[in-house]
Amino acid sequence: RYISVTGVQTCALPILLAHDCVIAWINGHTHTNQVWARTRADGTGLWEINTASHIDWPQQSRIIEVADNADGTLSIFTTMLDHAGLLDGANRTDSVLALAGLSRDLAANDWQAQTEDLRGETTARNLELLVKAPAGYVAARADRSGRTGRSGRGA
Repeated sequence: RYISVTGVQTCALPILLAHDCVIAWINGHTHTNQVWARTRADGTGLWEINTASHIDWPQQSRIIEVADNADGTLSIFTTMLDHAGLLDGANRTDSVLALAGLSRDLAANDWQAQTEDLRGETTARNLELLVKAPAGYVAARADRSGRTGRSGRGA
């Protein structure tokens, strides 16, 4: 059964917001790079990070990293990556890079998506998103620090 994007958000978002250990919801349901702050009643929240599809131009991937700021917050870093396939029009399949280039050619020539920019706004690409560290994480971090005598940051 098909569930619309609005239906997914209506069903999933309340469940995710009910758990303060959830700091991000990473999805691709709109095929466009977008980011939204989702807030809980107590003022904390999570980030919804929507990433474009690999089948659509510009075929970007997103690296997501979480860093402990050691001040009760976490930073979620999102970095967009382009693959190394060339747009040379050769339409070769004799190597991984040539095949990636053919894939990029096909994505760029999608006649149904000529007016859309699926990269999204620049404010939804390479970001640092700040979120309050969940209470359970902070307690576990304090416990680790007490046992090891270290701050818990790094190895």
